[in-house]
Amino acid sequence: MGSVTLTHVIGTAGLMVVFFAVGSYYSLSYTSLQLQIIAVNLEKISNYVASNVMDMVSLCYMSGVNQVISKRLEIPARIGAYGYNITILQMTGEENFKVRAYLVSRPTIYGESTLPWSTSGMMKIYNGTDIGIENLSFDPKISVFSGSSNIVVWCLKRDNEILIGLGIMK
Repeated sequence: MGSVTLTHVIGTAGLMVVFFAVGSYYSLSYTSLQLQIIAVNLEKISNYVASNVMDMVSLCYMSGVNQVISKRLEIPARIGAYGYNITILQMTGEENFKVRAYLVSRPTIYGESTLPWSTSGMMKIYNGTDIGIENLSFDPKISVFSGSSNIVVWCLKRDNEILIGLGIMK
C-alpha cells in the first residue's frame, strides 16, 4: 500500500514540475515577443517625430527671416499599457542627432531615428536653457511624456543657427 502512495506523490510532483517549466517558457517567450513588438512601435513613433522635425527645419531653412514655428504631434498616449518618453539627443561620439522614443519603465526598450544633419553644423538641439523669446505658445522641453496633451515639435531660426526641440502647447 505504501508503494502506491509514493508512486502517486512522485508522479504528481513530476507533473507539477512539467507544468511549471512549460508555463515559465511560455511566459518568457511571450514577454520577449511583446517587447520586440513594442520596440518596433517605438521606432515608428520616432520616425514620425523625425519626419516632422525635418519638415520644420526645411521650412525654417528656406525662410529668410528669423522665426519660431511649431507643429502639434499626433502620437498615441500609450503602447499597450506602457507610457513612453520622446527626446531629441546627440549621442556621445556620434555625428548626427537622433529622435528616441523609449519606455518610461524600461529605458533599454526604445526605437530611434537618425536626423540627417551633422552635429558640427548650424543645427542645435534644445538643451533646457532659455531660448530668449517671450510669449511662446508652447513650453520647450528636453523630453516629453506620451501621455501629455498637445505635444509639439518646434524650430527656431535665428541668424545662421537653427534650434530644434519638443514642447507642450500652453
